[in-house]
Amino acid sequence: MFEGDSETMDLQAHLDLLQKRFDRLLEDLSAPDVAAHAQRFQELRREHANLAPVMEKARAYHQLLKEQIDLVALSKSTDAEMRKLADDDLQQLTARKQTLESD
Repeated sequence: MFEGDSETMDLQAHLDLLQKRFDRLLEDLSAPDVAAHAQRFQELRREHANLAPVMEKARAYHQLLKEQIDLVALSKSTDAEMRKLADDDLQQLTARKQTLESD
């Protein structure tokens, strides 16, 4: 993440909370006694089904942030060709990142 990018930081904080909830859901679903309570089990499965696609996008977003950090470092290279490649990749990454953020 970049300093001053509060929107990314807010999104990151929100995604972290969702990840904690998703992890808790997985724990609850794997508990041995949850199947004995059909209604509770159904509620957990429904919430899991709703969160699973979001978490998939969150993982992709985290990967993009890591790539962005690497590309920014490469864009400061003393090798002009490496800088150009990194800058080109950063432009493409920025477009993908904006798409994920809008989803």
